[in-house]
Amino acid sequence: MNGKSTGQLPVAALTKKEMTRRTIVTNGGIIIMINYIEHNKGIEKLSQLLLEERLIPIFGAGFSKSSPSLSGFVPDGLECTKLMKALIQKYIPDIDESLLANYNFNDTAKRFKKSVPHFIPEFNYLEFFKNNFTEVKLSPTKENFLRLPWPFAFTINIDDGIENTHLFNPILPYQNARKNYSNNKHSLFKLHGDAKYELKYKQENNIIFDSDQYTQSLNDPNNQTMRECFSNAYKEFNLLFIGCSLINEPDIKFIYNSIAKERLNTMGIILRTQKLTRFEEDDLEEYGITDIILVKDYDLFYTDFFNMVSKIQIEEKANNYPFINPIIKNIEDDDLRYFSGYRCFSEHKNTFYKPNLIIDRDSLFELENSLKSFNIVFVEGRRFSGKTYLLCTLCAREKRRKIFFFPSTTQESTDMIYDIIYHQQNSMLIFDSNSLSSECYYMLQDIVDVLQKNNNKVVIALNQSDNFLPELIKSDYIKINNVFSDHELSLLTPQTNLHALTERRTRNSNLDYLNILKKEQSIPISLNLKLPKEYTKNEQIILLLLGTKDKIYSRELNSLRIKHSEIQSFLNRVSILCEWIHTAKGESGTYSVYKLVHNSKNIILDEIRKIGSNDIIQAILSIVKTFRNGDNNQKRIYREVMQFDTLNQLFGRKKGAGKLIFNVYQNLESELSDDLHFWLQRSKSIYRLMPNKYWKLKTSYSYAKKVYLDSNNDTLTTKSALSVSLICSLLYNLERNDEAKLNWLEESIDLGYQAIFSEYYNQEKRLKNDLNTENQHNNYANLIKKSCSNYILSIHKNFSITTKATCILNKLE
Repeated sequence: MNGKSTGQLPVAALTKKEMTRRTIVTNGGIIIMINYIEHNKGIEKLSQLLLEERLIPIFGAGFSKSSPSLSGFVPDGLECTKLMKALIQKYIPDIDESLLANYNFNDTAKRFKKSVPHFIPEFNYLEFFKNNFTEVKLSPTKENFLRLPWPFAFTINIDDGIENTHLFNPILPYQNARKNYSNNKHSLFKLHGDAKYELKYKQENNIIFDSDQYTQSLNDPNNQTMRECFSNAYKEFNLLFIGCSLINEPDIKFIYNSIAKERLNTMGIILRTQKLTRFEEDDLEEYGITDIILVKDYDLFYTDFFNMVSKIQIEEKANNYPFINPIIKNIEDDDLRYFSGYRCFSEHKNTFYKPNLIIDRDSLFELENSLKSFNIVFVEGRRFSGKTYLLCTLCAREKRRKIFFFPSTTQESTDMIYDIIYHQQNSMLIFDSNSLSSECYYMLQDIVDVLQKNNNKVVIALNQSDNFLPELIKSDYIKINNVFSDHELSLLTPQTNLHALTERRTRNSNLDYLNILKKEQSIPISLNLKLPKEYTKNEQIILLLLGTKDKIYSRELNSLRIKHSEIQSFLNRVSILCEWIHTAKGESGTYSVYKLVHNSKNIILDEIRKIGSNDIIQAILSIVKTFRNGDNNQKRIYREVMQFDTLNQLFGRKKGAGKLIFNVYQNLESELSDDLHFWLQRSKSIYRLMPNKYWKLKTSYSYAKKVYLDSNNDTLTTKSALSVSLICSLLYNLERNDEAKLNWLEESIDLGYQAIFSEYYNQEKRLKNDLNTENQHNNYANLIKKSCSNYILSIHKNFSITTKATCILNKLE
């Protein structure tokens, strides 16, 4: 679902025949009670919600009840209570049976757990879980039900029935819910633990059976991500409780109560075969239940639901994706709105707005030539370098293929992208920056042969901080510069003359040129906005994240403890600069219903530069502390924020930028001292900003060398080797001691050779980029070449080093 949010999800109206709504009139007014929906209409409603990716299932004991297990059948709550009581009575024969008879499930589980190993042998305790809750096989009907396109799921069951279908990736409590990136599978959050894990590992925290364990699971810091995902689902999604009695589930009740006041207009749905008593309804309302579907039979419900969803999917599958063959609309752009950074792609209209000031860049023709030989091409450039307009022009020129465009404000599911690649022929998939998930990237590595077979092409735009992406063997790598070539300037000048704009100079970046127009020619290129003079702490965090990654998902904002009311206040204060919109179909892997996006990167960067240095440091610290222990996508967030290139982009034109960047790294040290990415970026900041400071360079050397020696990641080792090589070359130029000077020189050549001839730098364009070859002032290729030449001409020659120096010179010529 696209477009601007109204803050509420649409809920289709149901007629009086479809739904019974009970009301009670009190002095305070009318209280709306639980809704009853009959079998067929309930399935229609659930199918609609599921295909909108707004429905999340929560599986209870009733779902796997009576399914075959290792030595019998899976018990439900009552049967499980009887089995535990039987073991307690067997090994504690003198226990008061009348007292035990009054125990409910939680009381029994607590006594059962405490009786091990003093009374009940640990072997029998483990056999209880092994026999009843492992090797579970669900019926074909239930397995088909699980095959429905659930975005993700929760279960309070400890058996392995759902996992044994191989349709979900189990995520256990106390593991901080790290995501598994296997293709075509979804996350199953096991809220109460896992029997098989209990058997394998001697770990105290896993199974959640009794009240003490419920309390511990709610407070344990290692369970934070599990709690966040569940509470966010309760708040933003419609929940379908399947096989759940919702009796004695204190952790679920606690989570619901914690978000009840912020809960959106969503449904809590449960299945029953007959209407309940008023007292039973009251109990369910304590868990946020709003609707009860009266099913004819549970197995019939599973079958009918599966058939209904399959029918709708078949009908809608052909033209499901909204951004096919985008329209290109050429505009005059007299107010320079789009030229100054306003978002040029309209999701609502599937249209690019291309102003006449946008020219065909040199990299466009390089890209088109590359696509003749490669099925996957990466286009890398700094933020605000013109990547999106390059993709726009590519769409305008490509008439032979069906184009699927993926804007930076969306992130489609791996399954959907795989489906397009597998079923389409002669198509082109174009990903704007920040639109490709890490799951999808790993999937692309494995299906290059499918791309070739179907003659499909993939173009992926990258920011410079996206280091994890362009590592495919059969791919090419294009760089778009934010500084124009002489040829590009010759194409731009006639257009700027038409607008009476001063000519752009050779060394002007895109932001440089806009700044000149604004400050020196007094042209009002920004949108007519009245922006705040100051921002709150949380608004500063929002601005930094928008400046880094263009969008922030609601799950990320919830993790940062930023309330919905604060987001709404921010939106009101920044007018049309930012929007709060629904996530698109396919973004379910983000566990979010909404996302915050901006309409102008240029203005966002201007607003960031208003923030004080201390506030910037605190905002970055908050982001790092929030995401550093999260899943891979969350780790990517904090690593992008602390990248040197990111900080330089965000603060490069801020007064005292160098000092600010150094202070950021100094304040991050206590948090990230065990993160090798941090030390490499800190090293980079020093040798890039202080290339002539001997003692600072020695510090930079020690940081980069630590990464080189400690890393087990080939890519990180290679990058650190190149950094050490560059630093050694700089130190060689400054060193006065002859022996030390020779050591710096030899190490520079030795590690430079290792990096330059590594598999990672097989792509020549990537090597040129990291050596900054197009920068006349800081061309690091020249630095290494000079070191190699000096060694070859020196009287102190080591044959191996001389050979490596010669190879480097030949490679870089």
